[in-house]
Amino acid sequence: MNKKYFYVGAMLLVLGLIVVACASPTPVAPTPLPTAAVAAKPTEVPKPALVVPNQADWDKSGHNAIKSEAFAHWDKDKPPDGATVPVVPADCARCHSGVGFKDFTGADGSAALKVDKAPNVGSTITCDSCHNAKASNLTSVTFPSGVTIKNVGDGIALANIPGHRPKPSVLTRLAPKWSVCNAIKVAPLKRRLIRRSRTRQ
Repeated sequence: MNKKYFYVGAMLLVLGLIVVACASPTPVAPTPLPTAAVAAKPTEVPKPALVVPNQADWDKSGHNAIKSEAFAHWDKDKPPDGATVPVVPADCARCHSGVGFKDFTGADGSAALKVDKAPNVGSTITCDSCHNAKASNLTSVTFPSGVTIKNVGDGIALANIPGHRPKPSVLTRLAPKWSVCNAIKVAPLKRRLIRRSRTRQ
């Protein structure tokens, strides 16, 4: 009898082991793969505000006086054929137009020492009109008389001087645009200047 219980117990034990062996194993959580380290976002350094040296002075200067006679003289002229706005004549543009001065220095890609095209009205002498690589190359100045002074160093400072004409010739050129009132006021000054220029010749 004892042997019978022994066999039954042994069979139950074997069956129990078979059941345990065939049962689905408990799922093991997969080991996570190592992830690449996320680079820390760089701290953005604030960009300093653009500071233009002497901006406040330029704002108040004659170089920025867009409504002054020096820049507005041609504003009401008839536009040339094919143009929609008046232009500053090429022989005046070197000093009376920022675009014209860049043309004169070659900063616009054109040949230097002449204004190739009469620019539209409406540009003043801005900082970059003079402060550019091409303008820095100016080392000589030619006057209306044809006399050229070479090796003057910083030619930018002298570049507009040759455009200055004796006061009488400026007055004569401007006279057609004056009102009668202005012509009456300026006529005595004009006569004095003409007399003075003749005595110096």
